Amino acid sequence: ITAGSALRDPVAPRVTTVELSPQIAKLACQEFPLLNARLCEDENSHVVVEDGRMFFKSTRDTFDVVVGDLFVPWRAGVANLFTREHFTNVRRRLHAEGIFAQWLPLFQMDSEAFWGIAATFTEVFPNAWLAIGDFQPHNAAVALIGWKDSAGAPDWDVMEKRTTQLKNLRSNREAVLRSAEGLALFLVGPVASSLPNNVPVMTQNRPWLGDHAARIERMHPPPMFQGQVLVETLQKIASQVPPGRMRESVIAGQLLYQFCGIAESHGLESAGAWYDEHMKRKLPGVIATPRPNRWSWPFPRAAGRYLVRRALAEAGYERSVPRQRQQEQPQTGQDP
Repeated sequence: ITAGSALRDPVAPRVTTVELSPQIAKLACQEFPLLNARLCEDENSHVVVEDGRMFFKSTRDTFDVVVGDLFVPWRAGVANLFTREHFTNVRRRLHAEGIFAQWLPLFQMDSEAFWGIAATFTEVFPNAWLAIGDFQPHNAAVALIGWKDSAGAPDWDVMEKRTTQLKNLRSNREAVLRSAEGLALFLVGPVASSLPNNVPVMTQNRPWLGDHAARIERMHPPPMFQGQVLVETLQKIASQVPPGRMRESVIAGQLLYQFCGIAESHGLESAGAWYDEHMKRKLPGVIATPRPNRWSWPFPRAAGRYLVRRALAEAGYERSVPRQRQQEQPQTGQDP
């Protein structure tokens, strides 16, 4: 399903999917074609049944973008996908301006595991940035993004061009990703300058995450890297973004991230009071949608509805309903 989404991108010429399990590949092709955009039938798609490490070690193909999906860190062999050698092999197979995004399930790892992967990643991609997958710090997934070009970094003009290309796609159900301002809300900042001291990197000879992640998972409760400690860490990373439009949107995104965390842990009333005190700028116009149920919904439901109402009010949106029809309709309590 993740790979199939790339086929909906109008500028993606070809998609290669690497899947370890032949059974999963067979089931995906036979039973889930509508969910994965008929990945196995598309002429622009190539499905390879192989270990991801072995694929990048042996292939001669090069790529514009490589995405490492979420891997359960304590599963046998998974730690090898976070080693310096694997990241180096991926970098070698990128085009000159290519990028690599490695997703990390913070709901399945502690801070030590995260920083170990981040330290290893930045040895290969010193310019790496961090991004969030959504605005749910109590169930967090983040991505480390690295550019093969040593001067690579998020570029506002590139983001505006890409969001314009994707804006009117029927398959794009993420309203926030229809403008550069909205996309920047998901960016956090450069990682290298925020690394703790003496973090051991992961190598093929010492993929220490495998044993470490298994011990953490067996704790009750496991100390996963999420919630308030994650919010504070991301804000520290965001503070490293240079002044300008990018920084303004990144900081706004982190405030929304903290707002959603407060809503989840202390309730919407407390979160609303915090929002009134700390949010000093208008919400991006893309959040002001009168049909939020059509989103893929990056926010926790209650917090998201609150933000949609605020954005609609800031945009001066007024719901126009004929008086006679309004009297006939029962009060459903639904949001705009």
